[in-house]
Amino acid sequence: MPERLTILLVDDEYAILRLCVSVLENVGYRVLSASSPFEAIQIAETYNGHIHLLLTDVRMPYMNGKQLSDKLSSHRQNLRTLFMSGYSAEILSADGINADVCNFIHKPFSLKALVGTVEILLKNNPHEYQSDTLR
Repeated sequence: MPERLTILLVDDEYAILRLCVSVLENVGYRVLSASSPFEAIQIAETYNGHIHLLLTDVRMPYMNGKQLSDKLSSHRQNLRTLFMSGYSAEILSADGINADVCNFIHKPFSLKALVGTVEILLKNNPHEYQSDTLR
């Protein structure tokens, strides 16, 4: 039986976090959820399995999604990231996100769009990136 793919989902809005967890689990992903960047860092540092995708909000208190992605990527090689936000391109660029070139989904998004975007990101041989365990 193939390994279930694991997503670390980070959003400080509880309703969005719960909805995304539910949808992604229902289509077969293992989802580790965090309501803050600091909680996500703790999960990533203690989780012994592979994390195939970081799905994170961009604008959060104390640390933005780009900073979180950079921090986690320094410990987990080849960690893919999908950013999500409802803010404009100008605000996102101030946070170091260029929505035209990075993996990005704009809020509000449909659940179908979320699942489709995640599947596209993970479709290209997700098991090739098994060296993402903690270094």
